[in-house]
Amino acid sequence: YTAKKGLIVNSGKIFDVSLFGGKVGVFNFQQSQTVWTNIAVSCANPESYGVSLLNSHLKLASLNQLNMTKNFVVSAWINTNVSGIVQPVFCTADNGVCLYLDEELKITATYGGTTVKHVTTINLGYWNLVAMRLNLQENRLSVFRDGVDETVELDKTKIVVNTSAILYLGSDTNQNFSGKSGPLSSYSFYCRQMANKFAEMRNN
Repeated sequence: YTAKKGLIVNSGKIFDVSLFGGKVGVFNFQQSQTVWTNIAVSCANPESYGVSLLNSHLKLASLNQLNMTKNFVVSAWINTNVSGIVQPVFCTADNGVCLYLDEELKITATYGGTTVKHVTTINLGYWNLVAMRLNLQENRLSVFRDGVDETVELDKTKIVVNTSAILYLGSDTNQNFSGKSGPLSSYSFYCRQMANKFAEMRNN
């Protein structure tokens, strides 16, 4: 929100596959009867900040450093015109953790030996928002394409992940993503149901 005196509120860039649009507003704390006007929302074209990953990749950090050892969501914008080959979006060198396009252009996620594949294909030549989500509290691994998910159950006894492995954007060190990628977003989360149980335990 921008007023005559300058910027008052700016949420910054938000990358969240759980947001599908809707009402936009501002929360007011201890300010009753406040009326906001001229609120604007914009969605930046990924083309403006996409980077080409043809014959190249980015070395990020270890899973430990990225806080990707427990519950997490990682998402990225991708754009490719190539099909018929496996294209890593982001992967560790040992493929223990990997989000990639398969030969049929279906986004696929792998974590510690468990794999989940989306039923739909991405759109060639267009920007697609893809993501993977790990929820160890509920034993679930999910893959997202433009906000729609596919989920499988995890067997914790069979999960083997090297948490010191380095994550690469656009590569698994053997093959590269054949297109462009927008910003990579990663964040950890907690299960609300589990948090509520802990709260009940503290209260009792």
